Amino acid sequence: MDLHREEIADALRDRGLVVATDVGLSDFKVDISVATPDRPDRPLMAVLLDSPAWAARRTAGDRDGLPGDVLTRMMRWPAVERVWLPAWLADRDAVLDKLETAFTGATQKPSSGFDSELGADSVGIGGGLFLKASESLQGPVDAVVHVARAGYKPWVVSHFGNVDVLDSLQSRRSVAAVREAMQSVVEAEGPIHVERLAKLTCAAFNLNKVNPQRMNSVLQLLDRSAHQRDADGFVWDATMDQESWEEFRPNGPETVRKPEHISVVELRNAMMEIVRLSGGISVDELHRDTIRVFGGKRLTAGITARLNEGLHYGVDTGRLELRGELVHVAG
Repeated sequence: MDLHREEIADALRDRGLVVATDVGLSDFKVDISVATPDRPDRPLMAVLLDSPAWAARRTAGDRDGLPGDVLTRMMRWPAVERVWLPAWLADRDAVLDKLETAFTGATQKPSSGFDSELGADSVGIGGGLFLKASESLQGPVDAVVHVARAGYKPWVVSHFGNVDVLDSLQSRRSVAAVREAMQSVVEAEGPIHVERLAKLTCAAFNLNKVNPQRMNSVLQLLDRSAHQRDADGFVWDATMDQESWEEFRPNGPETVRKPEHISVVELRNAMMEIVRLSGGISVDELHRDTIRVFGGKRLTAGITARLNEGLHYGVDTGRLELRGELVHVAG
């Protein structure tokens, strides 16, 4: 039992608050959660302590930046407060007054994702998604996934014609049909690798086996006014700004996307979020976390090479930097 934690919890209870200890999921446990007597199922404030678990975190970013940021920005707790042991020993009443004031402020904030139907062992994640404390959340990777605006959704193959369209690409009508199919694919999956774009486009015309010659004949029809192809071999919608695009799309549990079919821009963007949350991370750890974001479970030589390309792109574009053995967000 953590006596320091229990002492603070008991003191808050003496002030009429509903308190639970050691609440949460995996690495993101809250030392103390606080709720009102009339809504004990709706914790409004998280209190973090300089506990042994805090001291064991490997970097200053992990200890001081990561937990509070995850709880406020990603898990949407209305208030997150810290109590340092020296401050508690020096003037416990001042610390309790500060916590009570913060909690009063939290009660006046509009609801940001907490569900009255859930018990106090639940933690809000994202816009209304909840998990029980008994469920597994695997640390920073899961926090990164919840930051993503949307997951990767494969294009659902639609019928744009028969294979005879692909056999008559000298026809304006055939060219128009192929470009329409390509537009649909890029809108759904862009940035998309040229190989996947060609295969999906051919599938729209009932052709599922695509040889290099057929692939090239389709890609030659790419409408440069609507699409742009980058040096990495990916096609983007022309309205997308590659320089400012900072999104990434985690793969779902049933979605398979080859690492080589993930743009270096998207890999870099995921890496930036992982690095930002960690406060500094080794290359090996960054690679492991990144491939997990995209649904992978192991690192092969080929996957590692692709992840290195994403990391190098991040460094080359001035978004990431290497300091000794660790990767940091540039700046």
